[in-house]
Amino acid sequence: KLNSREAAEHDRPGERTDLSFDQAKLGMKRSALLAAALCARAGAFAPHRSALLPSARGLASARIAAVAPAAVLEPTTLPAVHVGWELLSTEVVEEYEVVANRYIHRLTRAELLSVVAPNDDNKVFLAAFRTQPDAEVGSTGVAHILEHSVLCGSAAYPLKAPFVEMLKGSVHTFLNAMTYPDRTVYPVSSQSMADFYNLLDVYVDAAFCPIATDTRSGRGREIFEQEGWHVAAKRTAAVGDTAAVPVAAGLSLQGVVYNEMKGVYSSADSLHGREALRALFPDSPLRWDSGGDPEQIPKLSYEQFVNFHRTRYAPASALLFACGDDPELERLNRIDAALTRAHVHRSTALPPLAPEVAGVPPMSKQALRSEPWLVQDTYPVQANAQLEQSGQYVSLNWLITDEDIPDSERLALSLCSSLLLGSAAAPLRASLLRSRLGSALIGGGLSDSLLQPIFSVGLKGVALGDEARDKVSELVLDTLRRIAGGEDVTESDGVVVEGDAAAASRPAFDDEAVAGALNSLEFRLREFAASERRGLSLGLGAAGEWAHGRDPVEGWRFRKSLAELKARIASEGAPALFSKLVHTYLLSNGHRVTVQLAPSVGHAAERDQAETNTLAAAADLPATGDATHGAKEEALLARTAALRLAQQAEDSPETIAKLPRLRLSDLELACSPPIPCDVTHLPKDALDGPGRVVYLSRPLASAGVVLVDVGLSLEPILKPLAQMAAQNGWPLSPTDPTACAAAAAAAA
Repeated sequence: KLNSREAAEHDRPGERTDLSFDQAKLGMKRSALLAAALCARAGAFAPHRSALLPSARGLASARIAAVAPAAVLEPTTLPAVHVGWELLSTEVVEEYEVVANRYIHRLTRAELLSVVAPNDDNKVFLAAFRTQPDAEVGSTGVAHILEHSVLCGSAAYPLKAPFVEMLKGSVHTFLNAMTYPDRTVYPVSSQSMADFYNLLDVYVDAAFCPIATDTRSGRGREIFEQEGWHVAAKRTAAVGDTAAVPVAAGLSLQGVVYNEMKGVYSSADSLHGREALRALFPDSPLRWDSGGDPEQIPKLSYEQFVNFHRTRYAPASALLFACGDDPELERLNRIDAALTRAHVHRSTALPPLAPEVAGVPPMSKQALRSEPWLVQDTYPVQANAQLEQSGQYVSLNWLITDEDIPDSERLALSLCSSLLLGSAAAPLRASLLRSRLGSALIGGGLSDSLLQPIFSVGLKGVALGDEARDKVSELVLDTLRRIAGGEDVTESDGVVVEGDAAAASRPAFDDEAVAGALNSLEFRLREFAASERRGLSLGLGAAGEWAHGRDPVEGWRFRKSLAELKARIASEGAPALFSKLVHTYLLSNGHRVTVQLAPSVGHAAERDQAETNTLAAAADLPATGDATHGAKEEALLARTAALRLAQQAEDSPETIAKLPRLRLSDLELACSPPIPCDVTHLPKDALDGPGRVVYLSRPLASAGVVLVDVGLSLEPILKPLAQMAAQNGWPLSPTDPTACAAAAAAAA
């Protein structure tokens, strides 16, 4: 309800202030429907329009981009009202010109973040789940195996591989699934509305009602064994001998995820990253590998697999995300229908969850340690000759904080990391590479994708031994101390690193360097708003924030954080601010682990022996003389044969027909109308010389970034030069005054 003064301001034509818009935003947080009505009545702020001048083929062109004054968006419609959904809140995110409505499904208690994006025809749906491991499953990779398995058929669409089949008749722009250390997400997108709703329906059913966890038939266990792990048995024969040899000689561990992770664990880069993460979180669920350790994967039972899905993939434990220009009411209808169908299936196929496990809370933070420590491990090489050539990995890794920090501080840390490592001339990067202590940089600086941010930096290809390791550690810490003290560490000692020869010698946090990095950061934040995959990125970001127990929408608001960061730089000064960040979060932070990964010829042999032991435990064959030995061998052979037959079986036409299909009319309707283009012919007196300018402009939702292409016709130069070349040959003689004068006149 507006008071008279506010009403007068909104009814006064031509006078619109940010104050009234801020009042509208404040009202949204107090009362969603009331605020939406306020903004709808105000209707004052038009979406920002940016100009785009497209380059033409055959022209010389140059592109520039600049940040224009930000405009704001107000919603033009109320959030959709649907009997199956309870509206929790609605708010405008002016950075991306969208309205974010939060709902909860009345029947299943699933949470939905519904983003109304009128300018985005690439419609996105995403389902996210908190899937951090626990002590029961450890590093068995259950979250990773589930990610594979839920896509192998569901209650409503019982095909063996519904998504492979849908690829044949879909115009999707993205279709995938990803397992993170602490969450699993299932995103899909399409520009066709019919295709989008088809994919959405199949994704919801796959996530909540997979055949893989339905214990009422044997197919669920088959999917688990196919995607996770199983003991494969076969009768083998010696070369030149037709007599059968013991089945035990032909046993092996197989499985899609198992084989994938064997490859991952043979990579030195991957081993280093996993070891660093495990070391930084010794008391957190992140100490376990959600992707799966090949030694641990065969310890996962089918019963654990089913129970993990039943608790972690319950609708009340999920975040659903939808974004695009589709009608929100229809969006709610579709998701409600899919959830209701899933609820009916789960009610009959699964025992009910106890109230205390109906939702999965975010995991707790890792407490900071007060003293640094060292972790040592090895990675595989084939021969002793490769030991010196390969070198060792040495990195310093920090857990930044165990407290909540404001978004502006997170932005400041990101900018600080960029200043230290973000370019070839960045001081910490240049110092490490110039030292010649290693062959390449590793670590990459700040990573803020987990519950707590981490900072990692180091070198690979370091000489063997602890002395070389200590030199790298001392160099990193000494360089950080000097940078924080305002010293210039970019002065070359005679060794030139590629890319830094032309870099000016200056401290890391001088005003010019900070201004450049800040401008690049702001441009990246704004440019993201015009990305064709904006909705997908918004959804993935929201899933991460939600998984960590934070507001999934607040992370999209960069203007306030950016303004606060600029204000801090102005008041404290860039050198003082970023030096303080280095001291606080790195130099004075005791939660620092040095990871030393050395090459080892014996590493692969140790892994092979561990695999042999794991295989023996999984096969559980009695001793050769045992009376049950033969029966157990035959059971393994029969189980392997049955799994192979199930994998080779084809879906019936009736089963395939259950999948939704696109029609030709759907594709025709999917074509969005062209963006209007204004054409202006500027007068000749606007130019310094003869000619004309054609100015093309298109309005695009680009968050204040203006893109400009300037095209210059080369015909006035090329045509007379071609004529002269035809007469006098090519190249033109520099001593021919006529040719030189003609060329100069043409260029002018």
